[in-house]
Amino acid sequence: MLAQAQNLRWTERVLSLAPWAVSSTFIATVAVAAALVEFAFPLGSALFPFGIAISWLVCGAPMLTWPYALFDVAAGKTFTPSQHRHGRRYFVATAVLGLAWCGLASFITSGALPYSMVAQFGALALLSLVVGVNLLRAVGVTVHALHASEGTEATIGTFMQIFYFPLGIWFLRSRVERLIFQP
Repeated sequence: MLAQAQNLRWTERVLSLAPWAVSSTFIATVAVAAALVEFAFPLGSALFPFGIAISWLVCGAPMLTWPYALFDVAAGKTFTPSQHRHGRRYFVATAVLGLAWCGLASFITSGALPYSMVAQFGALALLSLVVGVNLLRAVGVTVHALHASEGTEATIGTFMQIFYFPLGIWFLRSRVERLIFQP
């Protein structure tokens, strides 16, 4: 298996990481984000909104990387190139809208926008809904790709394992290894 692991694409390398490494990396990024906000950009400072935006970016990167890697590997084995591109759009939209959410949230918390608080939080709630729907759709496309590569029906259990990937990776490990190392 080690000889095979040297010829892997980056998405396959992400999936071949041990579950403890993925879970602990996610926990570490959340801890770094919390420390960043607490110590580097304390509440009440002029840079607090910037710290909130950076902390969400730090947490959002692993939240999209592992599910995208799973989608890419599974879809690469079963989907046509157009289906693969179509599924990838949900991950790109989630990332772009997440960046927009971070920017809008930092402007709202800084008080820089000249609109009423109701309008500002309404815009943030609408953008949050769109980001959430795209994230759920990205996870759904990943579940579909995984089950298509296995030849089985999609289940809510797999959806929950991918959505809560720091815990779900422990349950998906054998399936992911079969996906990576079988032609």
